[in-house]
Amino acid sequence: MKKTIAFALALFLAVAAAGFAQPYHIDFGNLPPDQAFRRRVEDFFKIYKYVNHWTPEWKYEISKEKAVGIMEALLKETGDKIAASPEENIDLALFHSLLRTCLYNLDAGNQYNIVSSELADLSARHPADYRPSWMLGAFYSHAGNCFDAIRRYHYIFEKVFTDGRMSTDVVEDYCAAALMALMPVRCLHMADQLAAVNNAADPTEAFPLYNQAKAQLKTPPVGTALPYDKVFLALEREHGAGFLCRLFGAWLPVKEEWSVKPLAVTEKGSGGMIMTVPLTSEKGRHIDVTILTLFQAQPRESFDEFLKKNLKRFKNAIPFQAGNLDWPLQVYEIRDSETYRENGGAHGFVAMLKRAEPKIKGLAVEHPSHFPRGDKTGAVYYQDKGGYTRFDGDMYYYFLLDSCEAVFDQSKAAFFEWLEGVLLD
Repeated sequence: MKKTIAFALALFLAVAAAGFAQPYHIDFGNLPPDQAFRRRVEDFFKIYKYVNHWTPEWKYEISKEKAVGIMEALLKETGDKIAASPEENIDLALFHSLLRTCLYNLDAGNQYNIVSSELADLSARHPADYRPSWMLGAFYSHAGNCFDAIRRYHYIFEKVFTDGRMSTDVVEDYCAAALMALMPVRCLHMADQLAAVNNAADPTEAFPLYNQAKAQLKTPPVGTALPYDKVFLALEREHGAGFLCRLFGAWLPVKEEWSVKPLAVTEKGSGGMIMTVPLTSEKGRHIDVTILTLFQAQPRESFDEFLKKNLKRFKNAIPFQAGNLDWPLQVYEIRDSETYRENGGAHGFVAMLKRAEPKIKGLAVEHPSHFPRGDKTGAVYYQDKGGYTRFDGDMYYYFLLDSCEAVFDQSKAAFFEWLEGVLLD
């Protein structure tokens, strides 16, 4: 299945990788000394600027069919030389995969799985060489597979560049891949580090799309009401969908069968989301329970006051010890036999938390993501949706499971599983 990202960022990825004489640092001097073969390699690089990215409309001086023909012939010849070589030549293997990535860009053949397999196998055989994973990460970025793209770059940083060495070209491509994976904070963080390493006064020298990434993280207006669609971003991640709310420093996962109602941001800096979870009781009765999330930015009261104020609503709030969470929630089990009497009475949980302003706003809630695609196939265009960064200062979080005895065990499991998936700055 092909998902192609275009246009400006995909083009930038291609240019970034091809901006030096040796794309992906392939050592072309290490190719077989066959002069006729080397001339054909030189001919390929005359058209490389046309084929190193996908384009919706082919408007170049060479026909698309001729470009495909040149690459397919060179691919076969390169494959024959690989087969005839008594020892593996990693530069020849990388060039072979490079040709396949270019054929993929021109929709020539079913290259996706072949490229993925070739480069993954090459990386496994040469674990100390960053180039196969680099090419594969860039390829996945072109193909719209942000999850595997970022995973490949992280493999390089964690498993290959273990001795402090770093390639500027790899980091620059990673920044572009991170931006395409809707992680502008991570992109800017890496670009700032790259600029510092290179003693660049202007970070755009290290990463040309720096300002484009920065524009996605506007300073939030204080004392101003905002509609919910300006602060909640529906995204899909590798392990499920959800809503990113940078303004309040939160990622809220959502299951497909749940219904969701985001709340507008008030002038006092509060907001939230209501999630309705459909459940079925042991007697076969359909019962909707609610998970309510509330945020309070720049609070005017202490957290103890916030906690006591919200606990007053419940007659019987008993402290509850919750495990497997990344942050120290104060959780209380709540019961009320007079509410939802037809379903055995109310029985749920309320949890509250205070978070200080993080050192790098937004970093903790970022994971590789893409916008909902539904059943789309074909080209998927990068969308530059601006937004706000997190409010300054402390943030208070309030989570409520509004449930009943009839489905308590189910709702309890759903609530704490959901909390484990929540990310907070």
